[in-house]
Amino acid sequence: MAQGASDLIEGFLEMMSAERGAAANTIAAYRADLLDYLMFLAAGGISALDAGRRDTSAYLEELHLRGLSAATSARKLSTIRQFHRHLCVDGLRLDDPSRIIQSPKQQRSLPLVLTHQEVERLFASAEKELAEAKGKQKKRAAMRLYVMLEMLYATGMRVSEMISLPRTAAMRDAQYLTIKGKGGRERIVPLNKRARAALAVY
Repeated sequence: MAQGASDLIEGFLEMMSAERGAAANTIAAYRADLLDYLMFLAAGGISALDAGRRDTSAYLEELHLRGLSAATSARKLSTIRQFHRHLCVDGLRLDDPSRIIQSPKQQRSLPLVLTHQEVERLFASAEKELAEAKGKQKKRAAMRLYVMLEMLYATGMRVSEMISLPRTAAMRDAQYLTIKGKGGRERIVPLNKRARAALAVY
C-alpha cells in the first residue's frame, strides 16, 4: 500500500483519538478495517481519494464472498463512512462514495429456549434443594428460588421484572399480576395454580 494511503489512515486515527477520545482497542479496529479496505482498492489501482460508490460496493461484496457476517460487514462499512466523511471535512474529497450504500442486513437471532425436559430438570433440582435445605435461612432462600422459578415459568416475565415486583405481589391470592415492563408500560399476566400455591407457602 502506498505511503499516501497510510498517511490518510493515520490522519483519520489521530482525529478519532484526539477529538472523539476513541479507546486504543477501537483505534486498532479502525486501523485494521481501513488497511483492509485501502488494500482492496489498491489492488484495483484505486486510491481512497478517487474511489467511487461502485468501488466501495465491490469491497462489501468481497467481504460477503469471504464469508464475513452481516454484523462484521456493517461495522466495517461504518468505519469506511467515518473515514470518507473525514476526508471530505479535510477538503481531500468533495463527496462520500459510501454515503448512499445500504448497510448489510443483519438477521435477528431467535431466542434460546429450554426444552420441556430441561424445564423439568430445573424444577426437580429446585425441589431437591428445598427438601434438603438445613436451617431456617437456607430453607427460606431455597423456597424463594423455587417460587421465582414457578412465577417465571407461569408468566413469561423477564428476570428484571420479577426482581422488581413489590412485596405486596406475594401477599394476596391473586390470579393475575400487574407487571411493569420496559418504558414503564404495565401489562397483566395470569398466575397458574402451582405458582399461586408456591406464593402462598412462601
